[in-house]
Amino acid sequence: MGKILIVDDDQDLAASYEKILVGEGHKIVKAIDGQDGLAKVQNQEFDLIITDLNMPKVSGQRFIELIQKGDDSIGCPIIISSGFIDSNTINIFSGNSRIHFLPKPTSLNELKTKINELLSVGAQKPKSKIDVRFINPILSSTIEVIT
Repeated sequence: MGKILIVDDDQDLAASYEKILVGEGHKIVKAIDGQDGLAKVQNQEFDLIITDLNMPKVSGQRFIELIQKGDDSIGCPIIISSGFIDSNTINIFSGNSRIHFLPKPTSLNELKTKINELLSVGAQKPKSKIDVRFINPILSSTIEVIT
């Protein structure tokens, strides 16, 4: 299954998401706000991120903007699960096919369905391959220097 980051300051809700998703075979990592979420995505790779919008320190919108910046942008799907999804938020993210909306309150069945749908689409994409013609000379040089 997938490794999922849940970014939400409502720890009771995050715990209920975790309980149901672990039961589905997913590995869950939780972050208490956008700032904590940023630290987690810098150190780990995720198959899916679920984020709230209205959080202290770093909002969900800012969290998404920051993880999409530059060459180190996160390529996994992101579900915005919030009671504060308005037309402005939809307009900001509607052009990004990796962003999905799931307004709160949502049933756990709706959450599971959306996650399974997104992870199954990601599983169908071919993984990028490392070109050994490029990496082998680097490895050989590194081994030579070490020895």
